[in-house]
Amino acid sequence: MWILGFDSTASTVSAAVVKDGQPVATYSAESATSHSTTLLPAIERLLSASGITARELDLISCSAGPGSFTGVRIGVATAKGLAAPFNTPAIGVSSLEAMAYMYTEIPAYIFSALGARRGNVYAALFLSDGMGNILRLTDDDLLPITSAKEFIDSKVSNIEIKTLYIVGDTKNELREVCENCISVKVAASPSLLASPSGFGAALCGFRAFDSADDKSVFTEDSLMPIYLRKSQAERERDEKKQNL
Repeated sequence: MWILGFDSTASTVSAAVVKDGQPVATYSAESATSHSTTLLPAIERLLSASGITARELDLISCSAGPGSFTGVRIGVATAKGLAAPFNTPAIGVSSLEAMAYMYTEIPAYIFSALGARRGNVYAALFLSDGMGNILRLTDDDLLPITSAKEFIDSKVSNIEIKTLYIVGDTKNELREVCENCISVKVAASPSLLASPSGFGAALCGFRAFDSADDKSVFTEDSLMPIYLRKSQAERERDEKKQNL
């Protein structure tokens, strides 16, 4: 099964072509320009390097948020544009859950977080059993960075697993806040596994697709962005209305 997975929800653009669960070609880079000029050329190069065309893809899986509003919209629009011509099954996955899927072979807790400005993060907690399974422990949420330690300690319950990896673009700030967690020991995340990942998006999307009874629901029309808060423009508009 050929899967294209990609993530443009943070400053990094990441994409991967995956065949039967193994990466065939990958791309990851900090984007100095708009993701709109970076993502699609990267995907085209990956397909070419893999020796396939978009028509041959069996599934397209993109991180649909939370994250940068612009990045989320670009990712979802790209997935829709690639899926529509060939009716390719498409799925939007949580960017936070996609990062956790890089840890399927490591028994640990994973605290995935992306910057949300104003001292906040988009965050969720997951548990990997080390045998390929990722268990979601919380919904994706919007949290103050300062509350991360209490959030983690309140959710950790597995006494056999004591390691926590913090991943995402706020990992350094969060490690300082969480270094004295009561219930787990915070470990240094391997650099290759600490950022939003196209490979993780592919694995996460495949798991959802493979376990679904009705696979006909995975259409480009059903692929929608995942937002946890209003955009800055919407917030400013609401503030102006309140001040009238």
